[in-house]
Formats: sequence, structure tokens, C-alpha cells
Amino acid sequence: MEQPDPEQVTSLVEQYHACWSDADVQGMMECCHEDFSLFLNAAGPGGGPIRLFGKPDVSAFLLPIAEVAESKTVPLRLSYRDGVMRTQVDATVRHRATGHTLRCTYRQVIQFYGPKLIASEEFHDAAMMRAFWEMVASDTAFRGQGPT
Repeated sequence: MEQPDPEQVTSLVEQYHACWSDADVQGMMECCHEDFSLFLNAAGPGGGPIRLFGKPDVSAFLLPIAEVAESKTVPLRLSYRDGVMRTQVDATVRHRATGHTLRCTYRQVIQFYGPKLIASEEFHDAAMMRAFWEMVASDTAFRGQGPT
């Protein structure tokens, strides 16, 4: 299969992140192949890694996050070669109920299948992510708002 050109993949990655910033998980999934997989080094139980396979599982994971937090992600320093894009992403996450905000950068490696994302691997500062969500959970419970 012929790989898309650098302008196509740059536009697609920017659209993917713009959709996330608008809490438009469906729009994100429109950028992705049906067999899309998402790897996050710091999102599983206990803050460990998690890998999700297929758009339904990825959507089911992302929708609750989009409901409780406002996120803005902007890809920086995009580098595309041999069907793989590497980028650093500037991210801000604000938990709606508590107002806690996390500002960070993370690395993202994206693979393509034709004009769609087929895989994304995100590498966050695991300790920072865990501390942020633990603080949110603690403050939410303290305020009697139930689990996040």
C-alpha cells in the first residue's frame, strides 16, 4: 500500500489532535483505521501501560476522560519517515469538577495505513500522570462528588 505524503499525514495528525481538544472522540476515530490501536505507557491500572485495539475499545476508553476533563493537545516538531510520524505533543488537561490542571509534553509515535492512523503510541511522564489523577480522585472523594 502506498504511504500518504508528509502533508497528508501532518494534516491528519493535526486534525486528530484538534478533535481531542474539542472533546470530539468520534471525530478522532474518523481519522483512524478500523483496526486502530492505542498504546499509553501510563494509563492502565496503577498507572501502568495499556494497549487498546479497535476503534470501539479506544472510543470506550477516551469518552469518559473527555466527559470529566477538558484537554488540549498540540503536536510539535512533527517528523515523518517511512510511514511513521514522530512528534512531541504539548498537552493541557483540566479536570472539570476540581479545576486541577496538568500541563505537560509527551512523545507520540504514529503509524499509518493508507490515509488513516493505524497505531499511536504515547509516552507520558508516568509519575506525573499518576500523581495528577490521584490528586483528582482524592479531591473528588473529599468533596463528596464520588469517583472520577
